[in-house]
Amino acid sequence: MAIHLRKILLLSLRGFGILGKFILTIVVTRNISVEFQGGVGLLNSTITILVLIFGLDFYNYSNKQLVSSNKTPAFILKNNFLILLVAYLLLSPLLFIFFQSYFKEGLNSNLNFWLFLFVILFEHIGQEFFRFFIALGKSFTANILLFLRTGIWPICFSSYVMFTSNPVNLNTLLKFWLIFCLLNLIFSILIFPTFRKIVEERIDLNWIKKGLKVSGLMLMATFCLKLLEYADRYFLEYFYTLKDVGIYTFYFQIANIYNVIVFTLIISFVYPKIILVAKEGTLENIINEIVKNQKSTLLLFLLLNLLFILVIPVLLNFMQRPELEGNQWVLYGLLIGNLFLNLGYYYHYLLIGWDEERTILKVTMLSTIISLLLNIILIKSIGILGAVFTQVLSNFLMFYLKRRAYAKKLSLNRFI
Repeated sequence: MAIHLRKILLLSLRGFGILGKFILTIVVTRNISVEFQGGVGLLNSTITILVLIFGLDFYNYSNKQLVSSNKTPAFILKNNFLILLVAYLLLSPLLFIFFQSYFKEGLNSNLNFWLFLFVILFEHIGQEFFRFFIALGKSFTANILLFLRTGIWPICFSSYVMFTSNPVNLNTLLKFWLIFCLLNLIFSILIFPTFRKIVEERIDLNWIKKGLKVSGLMLMATFCLKLLEYADRYFLEYFYTLKDVGIYTFYFQIANIYNVIVFTLIISFVYPKIILVAKEGTLENIINEIVKNQKSTLLLFLLLNLLFILVIPVLLNFMQRPELEGNQWVLYGLLIGNLFLNLGYYYHYLLIGWDEERTILKVTMLSTIISLLLNIILIKSIGILGAVFTQVLSNFLMFYLKRRAYAKKLSLNRFI
C-alpha cells in the first residue's frame, strides 16, 4: 500500500512538472509564434547536449559506485564536483567560440553568453543532485527537486508571457530558468545526506582516473544517443525553417510525456535493482525482471495513445494554429519511437551492470551513424516526415541491438 501511495505521489510531482512544460509549449506556441517555439526547442537541445559534454557522463560511474561500492555519498559528490569544476574551466573558452559562431542570427542573435553559461552550469549541478538522490533510493526527494528545477519556472515564464506587455525573448526565458536552478541548488545542499562531511573527504585521483576511463566510453555512447534524439531539429532548421522546427518540437514535447511517465513509474524505481540483478541474479530472475517491466511499459504506451486520441483534437482547436492541425501524425510516430527507446533501457541497465560499456558504445554509435545518414537523406527529401521516420527506425535499431547483446550474454535463443 505504501509503495503504491509513493508511486502516486511521485507521479503527481512529475505530472505537475509535465504540466509546467506543457503549459510553456502551449503558451509560447499560441501567444508568441510557432517559430519562437522552434527557437526554444533548439536552445533546449543545445543546453542538453552541452551539459552532457561538460559532465563527461561521469555520473554513470559515480552512481554505479553509490549502488555497488562502500564509498560514501560525500566522497563521491566531492570527487564528482571536482571533475565538473575542471571541465567548466577548460571548456568554457571553447563554448564562447561556439556561442559566437552559432548564435549570431535570428531569434538567438541577442542571446547573452554569461546567462547562457550559468544556465548550463546550474542546470548541470541540478541534474547531478537529481541522479545522486535516485541512486541513493530517494526517488521522492529527487522528484521534488526536479519539479522545482523544471516544473515551476515554465509556469512562471508562461504567466509572464500572458500577463505582461513587455517584449519577450530567449534571454527572458533563460532568466526564469536560472532563478529556479539556483533555488534547486540551495535546497539540494540543505537536504543532501552528510553534505557537511564533504570537507573531510579526500580527493582520490586514482578513483577519478578509473571513473574517467569508464565514463569516457559512456560519454561517447550518451553523446551519440543525444545526437540521435536532437540532431533532427538542427537538420530541419538547416534544410527548412524555424516554423518546421516549431511544429516538430511541439509534438515532440507532447510525446515526451510518455518518457517522463515511464521513467517516474518504472525506471527510477527499477534501474538500481536491474544493476544488482545483473551482478547477483539468476537467469530466471533477470528474465522475469525484464519481461515484467517491459509489459508495464507497453501498457502505459497503449493507455497514453488512447488518451491522446481523445485530447489532441480539442487541444489543437484551442491552439488556433492551422500549421499544427495537419501534422497530428507526428505525435503518434514519435510515440512509437519512444516505445522502442524505453523498452531498450532495461537491456541498457543490464549491460551497465555487466560492465559492458563497450557494447553500449558500439550499439549507440552504429544507431547514431545510421540516424544521421537517414536525417540527411529523409529530412532533405520529405521534411518533418523524414525526421519522424528516422526517430522510429533509429530507436528500433538500438532496441534490437541491445536486446541482441543481452541475449548473447545469457545464451538465449528466444526473443524476450
